[in-house]
Amino acid sequence: MNAPLAEFRNVGMIFHRNGIFPSGRGETRALHGVDLALWRGETLALVGESGSGKSTLGRVLNGALRPTCGSVLYKGRDLGGLRGREKRDAMRNIRMVFQDSASALNPNISIRESLLEPLEAFGIAEAGRGRLDLAMKLLESVGLPRETVFRHPRELSGGQRQRVGIARALATDPELLICDEPVSSLDVSIQAQILRLLHSLREEKRLTCLFISHDMGVVRAISDRVCVLYRGHICEVADTEALYDRPLHPYTRCLLDSIPSMNPGDRGKRPVSPLDAPSVPASEERCPFLPYCPRSTRDCTLRMPELTELDGRKVRCFHAYDSDTVRTVP
Repeated sequence: MNAPLAEFRNVGMIFHRNGIFPSGRGETRALHGVDLALWRGETLALVGESGSGKSTLGRVLNGALRPTCGSVLYKGRDLGGLRGREKRDAMRNIRMVFQDSASALNPNISIRESLLEPLEAFGIAEAGRGRLDLAMKLLESVGLPRETVFRHPRELSGGQRQRVGIARALATDPELLICDEPVSSLDVSIQAQILRLLHSLREEKRLTCLFISHDMGVVRAISDRVCVLYRGHICEVADTEALYDRPLHPYTRCLLDSIPSMNPGDRGKRPVSPLDAPSVPASEERCPFLPYCPRSTRDCTLRMPELTELDGRKVRCFHAYDSDTVRTVP
């Protein structure tokens, strides 16, 4: 079997707070021993609520954050151990599309300058006219006219700015694209356009994508596999259709129940969900979802369930395969 393009091995991340007052000091554990592989050519979605560790994991992969423990491998090599040209080549091949297209682009420079920055940084194409032509071609590849290079971000709509952000990420001809909530700030109609664009670019350029989102509807439309995160723990990993048709972890089920129904008769009938409950401090000695779980037993209070694999999917739950708790999504 081929090796994964990228891999997280026991990755943990702790953020330290140094506030003025004692109550503002301490640490926040954003990731807990994450083991996850990203296979060449696939789109793997990371889903979960705000604070689940999705964006942190993406930033660890693109080198913006160094994990507190564990390692991140790209083509079998530890990114943390790369230096000089090797590090530069890896970062050229791992690029990111950000959530907020307005803040991702410098408002004080033109689109031309924004697109030329990565080309100049990595020495791509000939200086001058060669790079300008490439910048225009990049804009055309994301559905924007060539003359967009002479405009500024404030002159563009949110969807147009996000297309520029995608073009900028593609400037180095990467193998791996990290999309961090790329459509969450856009109107629904524009979301569909950007998702179609990402899908076509993936097919055309044979991209591997890590797609970060909290929107389960969007995830189903774009991904091959889904990894569900809760408070920095992996709850479940499965092929997209298998996960949507037969969720095994109770948190996955809660996320799917939160998808708005198109059936008028279902409006206002969404069951009370643990997602509606106030947050309870997590513990390393028990299941993090314990305070909200309808399946919990004494075992769940005594130890953390392991992430186990069965039938080609992984799940962290003692009762995931109990016949009376596994339900399909209608």
